[in-house]
Amino acid sequence: MKFKITAAILMLALTLCCLGACNEKGDENAESAQAYVSLSINPSVGLIVDENNVVTEARGENEDGIVLLYEETGIEGEKLDVALKRIAELCVEYGYLDDENRTVNALVSSSTSIMTKSIESQIQAGVSAVASETGFDLTVSYDGEYSLIRRMEEFQSSNPDNEAIQNMSVQKFQLALSVSQTSGISIEAAAELNDVDLIEALKNAYGTLEEFSTDAYLRAKETAFAVYDKAAASAVCGVYSEYCLKRLLTDPVAAYYGTAYQMYTAGATCLEYVSCLAELAEDVYTYPLDESVVERVTAILGSECVEQIKNDAGEVTLESVEAYADKLFKNSALGVELESVKNELTVALNDAEASIRVELGKLAERHRELINSAIAGASAAANAVESVVSAWLDDEIEAQIALSVEEMKSLLNDLKQAVDDGSLSIDSLKEFTAKLSAKADEYLRKFENELSAEEKAELDQKKTAVLDKLTSDKETLENAIAQAEQTAKEYIAEKKALLKNVTE
Repeated sequence: MKFKITAAILMLALTLCCLGACNEKGDENAESAQAYVSLSINPSVGLIVDENNVVTEARGENEDGIVLLYEETGIEGEKLDVALKRIAELCVEYGYLDDENRTVNALVSSSTSIMTKSIESQIQAGVSAVASETGFDLTVSYDGEYSLIRRMEEFQSSNPDNEAIQNMSVQKFQLALSVSQTSGISIEAAAELNDVDLIEALKNAYGTLEEFSTDAYLRAKETAFAVYDKAAASAVCGVYSEYCLKRLLTDPVAAYYGTAYQMYTAGATCLEYVSCLAELAEDVYTYPLDESVVERVTAILGSECVEQIKNDAGEVTLESVEAYADKLFKNSALGVELESVKNELTVALNDAEASIRVELGKLAERHRELINSAIAGASAAANAVESVVSAWLDDEIEAQIALSVEEMKSLLNDLKQAVDDGSLSIDSLKEFTAKLSAKADEYLRKFENELSAEEKAELDQKKTAVLDKLTSDKETLENAIAQAEQTAKEYIAEKKALLKNVTE
């Protein structure tokens, strides 16, 4: 959910299934056909629609969208046209749709061209009906908003050799972006998927999100889980270590595989914890711009925008500038002068984004203590495996241990070098974590293959018993999530009440 507050882009994400025209002969996938539509008014709302044209899930995709839909009825479980009308009514009621914001940007992605045309016709009819009822002079554009196009072009320029990314339409980019912001799928991976798979992934992601899931809530929740997961992983590693040490003489091969697994998973757990916390703390689009960038932006857009380009916290960010620009550009008459302003702003924001990414890329400078602690822990595990296990095994097993430990230490040395020379980034830290996790999985499979069914059951019981004892950690986790939920609900309710008061 990178797009959020302050007159931000509205993307009403609509998924439309099985319109009458889609059932024509020749459409073999009519019953499962789906479409994703983004309607940009402000705020951003996502809808998933089933094959009966019923909205099964409704999701605010930015903070304004979450506020708009919070505790509202008449959308989920309704036919698409009914849900659209209700959303439009809410946009008017809360002051998002007015004479100063009257252009609706629509982007359609679907499995058939027939469906796309049907959806576009329905959007046009719906917008025209709202215009007639409210008296607003509304129009529909299918070009995509300024911010979306800028980000797509930046994404493409960063991946010059990826054919799928280079050939993306703005419709496909919006769909891939929405999937990446609500699921564990990266936007690079999403770009490789077809529209049908992307819509299904988006549908699944919506089903896991609460209606109060603001960015702040999700960050607090993920941080709490990261802390608990680290404690749980450490406890489980202890079980494997104890289990394997007891079998050094009776089953040295299984003991070797088990301790190698414990060694790699200990390192991966520590690094994953660091990368999770680092990623949660960093967002290029919400990073405050320095004064020189703000002055450059206001020189391009005009001094009257000084206050309007700020977010609710009073900061100027890439996101808040784009939000203002989206509303300004889509409600302005097209012309050479406007295109010149757009181009100037794009250059300024691209420069700012590049500088921010460099700054955020200095991961080691901000998290050196945590990273060094993770390296030390993983090194200690490798040393323990080397010194304890090798003393009990034959030459062949000992040689395998030496190789595993050498691989582990080599990875840790590379990581330490990246920390020391300042080249470590979140992406590279994730790569190190993935390598350790892959080795851990490899040795876990080998270890489990050496165990009987009874031994596996015994080990599972020990792991369950250890996790059950993490009472304090579980209580801390539950309290942190409950507090984050309460804070999010209070914040949304307060913001919604303020909007209501302003429009009354």
